[in-house]
Amino acid sequence: MTARLIWWAERRTPQLAAALGLVLIMLTLAIHTLLLAPLDQQRLALSAQTTRGAATQRGADAAAAAQSPQAQLEAFYAHFQPGVPLPDGLERVHQIATRLGLELSNADYQLSSPPGSKLARYRMNVNLRATYPVLRRFVGTVLRELPTLALDQIGVQRNEIGDTELDVRLSYSFYLPAS
Repeated sequence: MTARLIWWAERRTPQLAAALGLVLIMLTLAIHTLLLAPLDQQRLALSAQTTRGAATQRGADAAAAAQSPQAQLEAFYAHFQPGVPLPDGLERVHQIATRLGLELSNADYQLSSPPGSKLARYRMNVNLRATYPVLRRFVGTVLRELPTLALDQIGVQRNEIGDTELDVRLSYSFYLPAS
């Protein structure tokens, strides 16, 4: 049987090579049509989107550079106009803490508004106990939800090496339009 198979393969080698070549060509065309062409179209679309984004950014940079310094300063102060009112901001900080299971054990507040300044600074110092992941989530959420708030200082202390909860002191500043 083996000799017969070898004899048949030797006689049909040109036809088998042609058939194998045809199968490989068809397989290559199918892969290109089904896989590579859509990926190439997606690459072109992303390239065009990136080019549009870069052009838009260059236009925004040119517009900002074309503005006078006074106009830029007014645009900066306008950022604080629609801000969250102070009582609502303080309440939101406490709500975020409650939602994350934190208790703000001690907080003190101080308002400072230099004469002639267009912004008032309301400083909030908070003490709390939290694990590191919860602390990061709290700080990130507060800063994301209150865009006119700044984190000035953070102090972290662990009493024992095995403690998972940290003693934390946070210092935030609310920036508000001066009245």
